[in-house]
Amino acid sequence: MKENEEPAYLFTSRLHLKDLIDANTASCFSSKISQCAVDQKTVFKIVNKIQHTMDDCSLPSSSLATELGETFNQFFLTKIGRIRHELKSDIADGPCLDLELTAEPLRHSESN
Repeated sequence: MKENEEPAYLFTSRLHLKDLIDANTASCFSSKISQCAVDQKTVFKIVNKIQHTMDDCSLPSSSLATELGETFNQFFLTKIGRIRHELKSDIADGPCLDLELTAEPLRHSESN
């Protein structure tokens, strides 16, 4: 046996332990999923945990707080604009309502 090789019994023991851990983990997650099969949000959280995808950051990255604030500001202005457009198109055939609402983006110099 070479200096850096492990004995065969340690190798087979390690493989057996890995198989036991894999089987136990699969059984555990299967049980958790079957317990909350009605609640899809919880099921998705479990699947994300299994796939290790929960570590992904979905927030925009910026080194400056003002840039991050502008990014969020633009996101919400766009979102509000879309909602207003949908509301206008939904009531186009109904009673006439004045939905001409405007919102100007808040600039950093205006917030001081």
